[in-house]
Amino acid sequence: MLQTDTALPQRIIKIAYAFWQSKALFAAVELDVFTTLADGPLDLEALASRTGIHQRGARDFFDALVALGLLERDPAGRYSNSLESDCYLVRGRPNYLGGLLKHLDSRHYHNWSRLAQALVTGQPQSSLGTDSYAGFYADARKQELFLNGMTAGSLVAGQVLARKFPWNRYETFLDVGTAEGCVPVEIASANPHLKGGGFDLPCLEAAFTTYVRKHGLSGRLRFYPGDFSPIRSPAPTCLPWAASCTIGIPRSGPCCSRKPLARFRQAERSSSTIR
Repeated sequence: MLQTDTALPQRIIKIAYAFWQSKALFAAVELDVFTTLADGPLDLEALASRTGIHQRGARDFFDALVALGLLERDPAGRYSNSLESDCYLVRGRPNYLGGLLKHLDSRHYHNWSRLAQALVTGQPQSSLGTDSYAGFYADARKQELFLNGMTAGSLVAGQVLARKFPWNRYETFLDVGTAEGCVPVEIASANPHLKGGGFDLPCLEAAFTTYVRKHGLSGRLRFYPGDFSPIRSPAPTCLPWAASCTIGIPRSGPCCSRKPLARFRQAERSSSTIR
């Protein structure tokens, strides 16, 4: 019998069913629902046809996206993107987060399904727990999926860092664990006086170069190949997100044009800032 004289289990039930919402979002991104609606509202039949969704579940699926605030539906029954979806879920737009969502769906969702097993055995449950990043990146499909996820996952944080941090005190910077270079691109785009680059495994140089060139920053950002793993930074020094640390070198300090690892260690000992 449900206890009415104590707290009801709404929060427990909400947490238990939260994966329904995630999977609805992941499916909508995979099926390009939001990109399909980028040009304007569509009725049920047109939207189902253009996304390849079977009529059996189309209405319930689109209405679920409406209930989640990801779509809107007008009195005529036409669906359109919500403001957030139009900004962040339309493929090809600057703030597109689809890469992160596809990464979460294809890798993290599977890994988290093994949480209990990991807690009991103490064993890694993903390939990155048993293999090196270089080995992981050797698979071109995995590399693309992972890098797209890192870029989308770092985008908003990189934009905020580019605006909020006092970059006027610095001339150069280095992003350690840069992946495609999303964070240095955001920082350099918002601060034209800065030069710098990104540090990561040598196998990612081509991806970094392509991403930076696409944003017109090849003259100000360069790639520094190497392996970050030997560095042991004190916990309070480095505040990482998306496995990335950005080092700002003061105007009176050394340029980061050579030996990024040495500069990182020097930054730990000097007045340089690590974020």
